[in-house]
Formats: sequence, structure tokens, C-alpha cells
Amino acid sequence: MQMTIVFPIRVLLSLIAYLVFVSIVILDRETVHPVFVVAFVFIVYFLLAPTTLLDPRNMVFAFFVLFFVVPPSVDYLFVVYELEYRLPWGRPWDWSALEDATYIEVASIYTYLMIVFCLFLTQKQVEFKYIFGVAKGSLMFFLLMTICALAFFVYKTGGISSWIFSYKETFLLQRSGFGFLNFVFIMLSNISVFLLGLVFYKALGSRKILVLFLAVLFIFFVSYFQGLKSRFIILFIVFLSPYLISVPVTVRTMTFGAAVFLVLVFFFTYIRSDGFYSSPLLFLEYTMTYFNAFPLHDLIVKEGVLSAFSTSHQLLAKPASILGFEHTWDFDLSVMLTKEYFPNDWESMSATQQWPLLTDMRFNYLGFWLGWLFVLIYIAFLCYLFSKARKGSIPFLFIFVLEFVRIFSVMRGVLVPWQIFVYIPAYFLSFLIIKYCVTVFGARRITGD
Repeated sequence: MQMTIVFPIRVLLSLIAYLVFVSIVILDRETVHPVFVVAFVFIVYFLLAPTTLLDPRNMVFAFFVLFFVVPPSVDYLFVVYELEYRLPWGRPWDWSALEDATYIEVASIYTYLMIVFCLFLTQKQVEFKYIFGVAKGSLMFFLLMTICALAFFVYKTGGISSWIFSYKETFLLQRSGFGFLNFVFIMLSNISVFLLGLVFYKALGSRKILVLFLAVLFIFFVSYFQGLKSRFIILFIVFLSPYLISVPVTVRTMTFGAAVFLVLVFFFTYIRSDGFYSSPLLFLEYTMTYFNAFPLHDLIVKEGVLSAFSTSHQLLAKPASILGFEHTWDFDLSVMLTKEYFPNDWESMSATQQWPLLTDMRFNYLGFWLGWLFVLIYIAFLCYLFSKARKGSIPFLFIFVLEFVRIFSVMRGVLVPWQIFVYIPAYFLSFLIIKYCVTVFGARRITGD
């Protein structure tokens, strides 16, 4: 997949692809066929293609495939072939009715992210192998701590029977009030799985197979109580991160990864919905409802919202509540908008629809007028972590892989969430833990020039 076109030309061609797409939207909105959307997203990706699997551009690409390519394509198939809608709410969104500005903003943020990441990560990446040692007993200690935290968490949130027989209601409702305990459980799981991945990375022969088997069981077990669908995938990426950070991107690896991802998402959606989405066609229809970030953003575009720092105070809502200060703020932009546009979702299940980063930019950064700068700072931070990880720092690898998977949450949320007050000390403590548990001797190059 490595492009042979010289670097400046690739960026220029990406900008041309963007301008062509925007021109089509402006000049003749009705011709914005899903084929054009698919072509635009994939052309920009292949022109600015990363060379390793954990490159941030891969997560950006995955997000836009799921939220900008899949839903309008499925919607088009259902309309053209007059397929029957089996879900009770029918056709969730008419993608042809989205505003021109929505399409232009989506194309703009995608192109901007891909180009800036490409500019920051111009150096050719080569495959390498970490050389390190894991402190004896550290893995067993954190596995035990994770299991203890899990047992206490399950006990406080309704017991094992509730998690088995009323999974959806327990996950959405019973966890209320135990956010800190849940976060501790999640961070312990992250550290345990990462250390398991390091042991697997160093293991040989039959021991490697045994570690893999035990790791899959452990990941499935803990992720079941953390939402299952996304957490299993996240933890597995954390587990394999010592490999993925340097594995080259190829058509085979991307195809295999996409196939595994779809199978896992279908399987876990079936479990989490208590068997409601029981067929591939039903699941395909559900993608139009679940991957709805940009139609939601279109609601805000139609309202003409464009302001500076109008909801940025929300990140203080949770800390203020913990400290005992009274306030009426919502702690998240999506919570605020769910209450306005989908009040029943919040009132009945405390569930939220998730608006994308573009919406946060419209509320707080005057859209792209200021948003480009704040997004640039975030990109620079990610690239710094990526660079340190690739130079052999395993503690930085741990922090980077957590931020790598969090790209998805940022793209489907806000740039600075209220959890920042938890992330910073948690990352700092985790960095020290990994540094204490793992002795790094360097990284040995395997292939490349």
C-alpha cells in the first residue's frame, strides 16, 4: 500500500480530491451519490496512506468509513432496492436531505486530519522489535487487582444475575453513581491486558499459544462488564499494541482487520441487545441508526449554531458536583443535545445520542475559524506520543495506544471532555507503573531502509 508518488504531490492530489468533492456538493447537490462519498474517502486515504497499523490516520479513516461511508451507502441500497425496514422506527435518516454545509464540513475535517497527520509523520516507518524485561509478579498482581475490582463493581451494580439476565438495563442504569469505581476497573484492566500483551510478545512456542488463549478469555470476561462491544476491541488492540505499532499496512492486513471487526461488532451487538439484532440484514439496517453522528450534526447545522466557548464550562460540571457546588450545567454536549432533541432517550434510560467533534467545534470554536488550531494541538500531542513509542519507549506505547483508540471517542464527542481531569493523573500514574514494571533495553530494527 506504500505510495510511490512523492510526498508533496500526494498532499496536492488530496486537496484536489477535496475541492472536486466540495464542488460537486455546491454545484449540484443531487449528484452527491454514495459512490462519490466512498471514492472521496478512499482516494484521500490511499494518497496519504500510513505505513503502520497503529498510525493515527488508520483510526481517522476507520471512523469516517463507519460514519460517513457505511450509513449513506446502506440507506441508498434500502431505497433503490426497496428493501423492507424491519426496525420499528423505519428509515432513520434521509441522507439526501442533509445540508450542503454538513457534507462540506465532514469532508473538510477528514481532509484536514489526514493531511496534518501526514505532514507530522512524513518519516518512513520501519518494522522493529522491542527489547525489554517484565518484572516478576507484576502481571499476577495487576490481574488479581483487576479481578477484585471487577467483583466489587459487579456486586455494587446489581450482582451477577442482573448482568447475565438483564444486561442492557444493568449496563445503562445500574452503573449510575459508580463512575469512579468503573474508571478504576477500566484502568486496571488496561494495565493488566497491556502487561499480558508484553508477556505474549516475549513468549515462544506453546507458551505463546497458552498466553494468547488466556488473554482472550480474560479480555472477554472483563470487557463483558465494560460494554463488551467496543471494550473487547479496544483491549485486544492494547494487548497486541507491541506488534501493531510496527506492523506494515497492507491490503491483506486491512481486509482481515475489517472482516474481524465486522464479525465482532455483529456478535457483540447481538449479545448487548439481548438477541434483538439477530440477523445480518437486521444488523445492516441498524448501522443506519447507530452510525448517525453526521445526521445529528446536520440538526445543529440547520439551527445555524456558531459560537465561541458556549459549552466549554461543561467540563467543570462533574468536578463541581463532586466538590459539592450546586449548578444546572450538563456535563457533556451530547447530554445537553439529547435532552433537547431526544428527551425520551435520556429520561427513560439515561442514554445519549452522540454528536461528533464537528458539533463541538460549532459550539466552542466558531467551527473551523478557531477549531483548526485546537485540533492541530491535539494532533501534535498524538504524534509526539507515537514518535516516542516508536523510538522504543514502552510506557509511552501504553499511553499512545489508549489515546489511539480514544481518537474514535474524540471524533464522536468533544475535544476536551470532563474526563480530562481523570485522564491526566491516570495516565501519569500508569506511565510510572509501566516504567516500574518494565525494564526497556531498546528497540531492534527488523526491516526497512
